[in-house]
Amino acid sequence: MRRSTLLFLGSVLLGVHTSAGAFFLDHKPFDEPLQTTLWIDAYRSAFRVRGESAIKEKAEAGDARAAYLLLTLKLNRRWRDSAEGLEEITAVRAQLSSFAEQGIIEARYLLGTTFLDCSAEQACRDRAVQEFSTAAEHGFPPALGALGALSWSPSSTPSELSDAVQILEDGVRAGSPVAMTNLAMLLSLKDGVVSDPLLSARTRALIESAADSGEPIAAVYLSDEIERDGGSPELQLAILRRAAASRSSTAEGRLGRFFLKHPDLRDPRTDPSAIDLLRSACTYGSADVCVLAATQILAFGAPDERQQQARSLLQIGIEAGLPEAHAAFAQELRPGGRLKVDLALAAYHTRMAADLGHLASTFNAGLMFLKGDGVEINVDEARRYLQRAASLGHEGAKRVLDDLAAR
Repeated sequence: MRRSTLLFLGSVLLGVHTSAGAFFLDHKPFDEPLQTTLWIDAYRSAFRVRGESAIKEKAEAGDARAAYLLLTLKLNRRWRDSAEGLEEITAVRAQLSSFAEQGIIEARYLLGTTFLDCSAEQACRDRAVQEFSTAAEHGFPPALGALGALSWSPSSTPSELSDAVQILEDGVRAGSPVAMTNLAMLLSLKDGVVSDPLLSARTRALIESAADSGEPIAAVYLSDEIERDGGSPELQLAILRRAAASRSSTAEGRLGRFFLKHPDLRDPRTDPSAIDLLRSACTYGSADVCVLAATQILAFGAPDERQQQARSLLQIGIEAGLPEAHAAFAQELRPGGRLKVDLALAAYHTRMAADLGHLASTFNAGLMFLKGDGVEINVDEARRYLQRAASLGHEGAKRVLDDLAAR
């Protein structure tokens, strides 16, 4: 199993934000340190018995920690520093800063996570590092895991990588599962790519320890190994269930795929449906499952509500730049698809998918221009796309080009 190190560590950080960000009052997040558990358990108990009103009463009585927890209940999603959301997130950051100044170190860490995904990339990264550093100085272990991930990139010098390892080692000693996973990834780094961290004794121990805490990326690694080795699906399910409980989009997407493959192992009394898991994963950060989520929704028929849900999920994939999302949307918009036919829009997304390197769409774009399917007939454009597809090994494109040459 190999992937870009930068992509992996980004997904770990987003997993921290999605799961630990809200410090969910009805369960213990996988990366919650002991000192947080000790003070928050009383609020959890009150919340389980009386719901949000119990926390509101404490906040209205001047309890700053209760007021902080009320704010976190709004943050069960990835924040985006977009034009429409800028005013809201600016207000949230101001509130978190106020709580942090009152000594709530969890607020300092959460403030850092709000800067992990915004348009001013370098400025936001610098602010995240600043907030995580302060949280780490005050003994908050999850901040060390985040700092270690942010302190390097595939272009880092050996000295920078050594510093990142040291930060993550500190996080591991402090008990941070995210630090364990990120350290395993960093120690597995070869030529800018993470090799399988389960191959060495040290990195396997780190992954297994992190997965035992429910850390989702480590859990997915172990789950994939079990599946690859033909191991017990029940064991795989137990690992994925624990990881998905952290509300990680990565783990939710993986569990959704598992239930599609093993529907008989899903407990309808306690487990969300595969579609619900995939839809949540797509919505909260795992764009790679958006096409699967949309096609599963459409497979149950296509009333207006399902069509709108599917379109929204495909749009998330499109905004993430996935050629598969463009291609799937185009296919569903054509006759025989499950969305309202729109040949012009289908042509647009076919071309977008082709320009992003999707092979089947490159061939389809050639046919589209050859036949005038949603576009004006343009033989030169058709030939250009067909030649590109043929150069990539598409046999159908080669045959069409031969037919054109024989005319």
